[in-house]
Amino acid sequence: MATTLTQTKKIDTKQVEEALDEVLSNFKCPFSGHRSWTIIDELVTITPWIEGIVPDHSYPAVMLACNGCGYVALFSAIKLGLVSPDAESVNA
Repeated sequence: MATTLTQTKKIDTKQVEEALDEVLSNFKCPFSGHRSWTIIDELVTITPWIEGIVPDHSYPAVMLACNGCGYVALFSAIKLGLVSPDAESVNA
């Protein structure tokens, strides 16, 4: 079944916290210097820019927002083990 624009993939933020535990303990916002982050509970996708066509693939990511300034950091959902590299959502 194809995913529509109204369907989103919710993620388990505890699983993200566990996967990023070592990283987040030292992760400082490059703009504000804050060390407090909110894990956004929906996966996002990064689509490559290909001039003149719509790409047939994307890269799933987890978003973290700095609690100080709102800066957004992205982490690969595949590397975190939240999405299989073979998942339909990775290669449409």
